[in-house]
Amino acid sequence: MMMSSVTKDSVGNVKNKWSAKYNDKRELIETSNTNFKKDTTTTVKKFTYEAHEETGNWTQRTEWNDKGKAIKAVKRTIVYRKS
Repeated sequence: MMMSSVTKDSVGNVKNKWSAKYNDKRELIETSNTNFKKDTTTTVKKFTYEAHEETGNWTQRTEWNDKGKAIKAVKRTIVYRKS
């Protein structure tokens, strides 16, 4: 699955393009953000999931830059209330 958006200025010039890709579990696997300024820049980040809990929600994820370097690791704990 993929989502995207485009931001334009008041005269219709594209200022920013953003897109996100998701895997079959609807987990974010890649983002791309392009800013159209004096110098156009594109930032791409990828995400990998190392651990999931018993109901399938991720509990550990790593964020990578476009050069393949890990830039952020996130661990989370999910607590469920009893019905």
